Amino acid sequence: MFQRLARINRLRWFDNSLQLLVERSLFRKTNLQTYRFGRHEAIVDHRAADAGSIVSCLTGNMYRQFFKHIHLPSKMTLVDLGANVGGFSLLMLAQGHDIEQLLCVEFNPRTYERLRFNIRTNFDINAHIINAAVCAKEQTIQMKFNIGSTSDSIYKSSAVNNGLESTVSGYSLDTLIEKYITSDIIDLCKIDIEGAESEMLLSDESRITALSRCRYVVMEMHPIPDYKPMIEAMARHGLKVLAHEGQVDCGVHLFGNENLKTA
Repeated sequence: MFQRLARINRLRWFDNSLQLLVERSLFRKTNLQTYRFGRHEAIVDHRAADAGSIVSCLTGNMYRQFFKHIHLPSKMTLVDLGANVGGFSLLMLAQGHDIEQLLCVEFNPRTYERLRFNIRTNFDINAHIINAAVCAKEQTIQMKFNIGSTSDSIYKSSAVNNGLESTVSGYSLDTLIEKYITSDIIDLCKIDIEGAESEMLLSDESRITALSRCRYVVMEMHPIPDYKPMIEAMARHGLKVLAHEGQVDCGVHLFGNENLKTA
């Protein structure tokens, strides 16, 4: 009961909240909905976990809690790794940030299609929207994909029964940044890649340098036996923990680059 009331309360943030509530109450078989905020609109597929990206990012505190620690320039470069359907990028847009360069990377090819629509519809820039995996080295990943989940991982298929079998390319962070970002500084990089962050940071095959170009990194750290090596790896790139959600180890962390924090 309380969860349902909380969901209804979150819908009030959107300009078409009454429409959304009526559709979800009376037309339960309607899977696709459009969420409107200001002059922006985003599609959500309720068969997937899109609401976890759009509604939670835009109305929740998971990322908003860090804004008081972040000082961004008037025109910024944003990288979103594990973008889902674009909730984080849309949150930054809703906050009024002028985004000059944008790179969004999403692993699930079916989720990627909705991400592409949401970004192309709302951003008046030539954003780079890539269907790929972020990992330690270049590789090819073949997997079955369901309609979409916020927990899609390169290590395990999220498709319960049938699914779309697809081949997705995997790239290192450096490869993606070198190919798509031209600015010297990445003002904000959000990383939510469902466990692959440890591979990206700690693998013997990982030789990333792009993190040192990041002014701020917001990263969700997923459960591993020891988090200290990951914190140390970030520190080697000049990135120190400024704030974290919940536990000191797992959860969402904000890192700031000691050399680049002042915008």
